[in-house]
Amino acid sequence: MYDIRKRFVFIFMIMLIAATTIPGRAQSYKKTGQAGMTFLKIDGNARAAAMGGSYVAQNADVISIFYNPAGLGSMEGAAVSVSQTNWIADIKHNSIAAAYSFGKWGVVGLSLVDMDYGTLHGTTVSFSSSQSFGFEYEETGTFEVDDYAIGMAYATSVTDRFNVGVHVRYVKEDMGENFIQIGDVQKVSQNEVDNIAVDVGTIYNTGFKDLTLGMSVRNFSSETTYPNLNEGFYMPLVYSVGVAVDLFEFFIPESESQKLMLCIEGQHPNDNVERLNLGAEYQYTDWFFLRGGYKVNYDIEDFSGGLGVNLEVAGMNLQFDYAVSRIKYFDNVNRLSLTIHL
Repeated sequence: MYDIRKRFVFIFMIMLIAATTIPGRAQSYKKTGQAGMTFLKIDGNARAAAMGGSYVAQNADVISIFYNPAGLGSMEGAAVSVSQTNWIADIKHNSIAAAYSFGKWGVVGLSLVDMDYGTLHGTTVSFSSSQSFGFEYEETGTFEVDDYAIGMAYATSVTDRFNVGVHVRYVKEDMGENFIQIGDVQKVSQNEVDNIAVDVGTIYNTGFKDLTLGMSVRNFSSETTYPNLNEGFYMPLVYSVGVAVDLFEFFIPESESQKLMLCIEGQHPNDNVERLNLGAEYQYTDWFFLRGGYKVNYDIEDFSGGLGVNLEVAGMNLQFDYAVSRIKYFDNVNRLSLTIHL
């Protein structure tokens, strides 16, 4: 049995390395900032967002499905998490995660991310003015943009310290329709694409002072091309490596009612420079949490913070989380999450 597990780990690591290197060849001739379906990059949970998105090394948590599916592997029982993010420009980002443990058979999870952009007003170049090389525009009415991703995950504990996980998502983006001109004919173009995205990850608990290592590859996909466009794009692929540790285990080992988790995560995205996510979470007993985070090398994001409260109600464990993130040039972003552990 041990040999089978070693082979499984070896094969999984080869897949993980392949997922990071194959798209890298394609991006060598792509400009930075060219990834599509970028709504997949938004932090969708208040706890993770408050910690600066540094979540790749977190373990036994249902929201790990969005950051490192291997984090589901140590989960017990069942859990559901619902979150809403008030993103910039009155955009709403909604997410749902659910997972159930089948014991030694592993953990199965489901996820949903949905964007609400509201109603938009469309314009296009006037057909008559384009014939005379003019630049007049005319309204095309209102339209709605539809972005969502729905997925299924599986994670398991290969050993008592090592977890692996995979998360497969169907991602769809509908940017509405617009008019295009081919010669003297004006046609309607449906700007709708879909594709499959795959996340894979590993988590290793070192057994030393609650020190945990995590690694994941998110949004690995084939090339996607919009109708009537010659050049395609990839989803926002990101390779993450991180560490999580309880500092009190080092400096105040006798403290049983408090924890201070420090999380550090390095990221290598396919559409930008390398980044660093820093996060901390202070936990008092099992009911109160205070969090803070900072994102390094991001264009508009940096500081974040938040808090959480954990309550026992009717035999269920309810966790309420709030986060606020500073967004340069825009108003602060607020997030609310409710997680139910059964």
